Amino acid sequence: MRKILTLLAIPFRLFPYIFYKLLTYKRNPEFLFFKIPSVFENSKKSPLLELFSGGNQQDFLSFLQFLNKLLEIKSLRIVAFTVDEIQFGFSELYEISEILNKLKENGVRLKGFSPYGDLKTLYLLSQADERFCIESSEFQFVLPSAEPFFFGKFLKDWGIEVESYQSGKFKSFAEPFKNEKFSKEARQNLSELIVSLRNRILSGMHGSEKWKWEDIHSPILHADEMKEGGFFHDFSDESEFEKYFMYDKLEEKSGQFKKSKIYKLATISKYLKRTKYSLLPVRKSRITILPLKGNIVMGKKSEQERNEGSISAYSTLNLLAELKKEDDRKIIILEIDSGGGSAFASELIYRELKNIGKDKKIYAYFQNISASGGYYISCAAGKIFSNPFCITGSIGTIMIRPNLRGLYEKFGIKKERIEFYPLRDILSEYGKISPQSKAFLQSEIERNKMQFYKRVMDNRKIDIQDLEKSAGGRVFLAEKFEEMGMLDGTGSFYTFLNSILKENDIDSYRIDYLMPVYTLRSMLKNWNSVLGYLKNPSSFFNESLSFLNTDYRVNLPVDLITYWRGRSN
Repeated sequence: MRKILTLLAIPFRLFPYIFYKLLTYKRNPEFLFFKIPSVFENSKKSPLLELFSGGNQQDFLSFLQFLNKLLEIKSLRIVAFTVDEIQFGFSELYEISEILNKLKENGVRLKGFSPYGDLKTLYLLSQADERFCIESSEFQFVLPSAEPFFFGKFLKDWGIEVESYQSGKFKSFAEPFKNEKFSKEARQNLSELIVSLRNRILSGMHGSEKWKWEDIHSPILHADEMKEGGFFHDFSDESEFEKYFMYDKLEEKSGQFKKSKIYKLATISKYLKRTKYSLLPVRKSRITILPLKGNIVMGKKSEQERNEGSISAYSTLNLLAELKKEDDRKIIILEIDSGGGSAFASELIYRELKNIGKDKKIYAYFQNISASGGYYISCAAGKIFSNPFCITGSIGTIMIRPNLRGLYEKFGIKKERIEFYPLRDILSEYGKISPQSKAFLQSEIERNKMQFYKRVMDNRKIDIQDLEKSAGGRVFLAEKFEEMGMLDGTGSFYTFLNSILKENDIDSYRIDYLMPVYTLRSMLKNWNSVLGYLKNPSSFFNESLSFLNTDYRVNLPVDLITYWRGRSN
């Protein structure tokens, strides 16, 4: 039946096929100019919201797909790009750099321009063969480091005592709320991670014979000193760079390139679409990519839509149930970027993924931070692959309980316990709990830890002795975690995707990227939540200090997480 339908489609495809062939006849793009966006969208606007707000910005996967298609254009000679301050993470930065370097391997000369920026800007610029900036350009050069806040003394002075129950010496999420500094074990683990991050960045940055990045310690770098050191080749305004980027000095004099067309993003996209158009319709395998980004929470059962910035169990389970029904979705890739969260929510998502895995192939790909609960969810996948820049690990469990009695008494507020039965004090934020209650909470931590361990051991096919070497709350850079047998590989997304295509014998495919949809209803709901907190501030306080939720959460300072991921995630 399919062959008959294919033959019937030929007359309808013949005219556009001939038309596209004529349009692209003897057109061989040599020069491409484009701008690397500063930020990418992590959700898609509904048509109504798009109408009001002026359209959707580009998502990262679409941009990456476009760059990857450039590798198919054999006629490209020069590719020029501009970039300024970057607000996305190092994972995305690496993906772009990998494709730029593959273009260079194909014989393409790269030219880059930036008027200003930071470490991420310089990382991208360093991939170019020739680099330009304006004469007054300045760049912030700050390598990974951390300066976390510790609220232990402040909270105690206000009468707030924070109790924590955790598995392993390295599960340090509660330490900033209890202590005035990190424990020796937590500090050592964090220090080793930061050194690994620095080395990973510096090993991927190109300089010159004079300009060695490992010797640079100035937080602000000026254009003149960088040109003198050989990093920048010349000064230029952005408009001049765009107009004359393809010329070398000798070629500019001869004028031999003046009639050559400079392609932009929109033009090259049309060209690629036309050259790929075939007379016979091609059957494409459907590959589903499900982004799971943000803190893992239970959410509300009434919520059907996924929200940007969080992984809600209920809305995610609803989506997974729909995916399970669709027989043509045989491959699902989990794009995970999460520092963890609720233990119970992680378990629910894991169980549903394992259920789907009976009929479909599940894979996981880690982006910037995929640790603790993020790693827990990935254990439902047949294979786990990671960006080399990803922070991962943190296998363990933690629970925090605040004792607010001292705070209440400072304001003249007292509570009286009436008819409390054994272990009932666990549900109260007022006063200390009994030794029996403490033992119960620690047993809950141990139970959740062993559940986490079992998921990992089942996925990685290892015993508990080997797992303990990488568990206990320790965090690692992905390549180290791979060496320990906790990942199936590290590399770019397209390296991972190509291995999936080869494994499943797929020649032609299309990607369905299931981003959360941001609707007018979502926007109004967010406003209602803010208004609710304003009307009842204690509700926000209670949610922030919820102590009945065992967590699988990464133990990193907030400033390091923000720095590594970028502001867009």
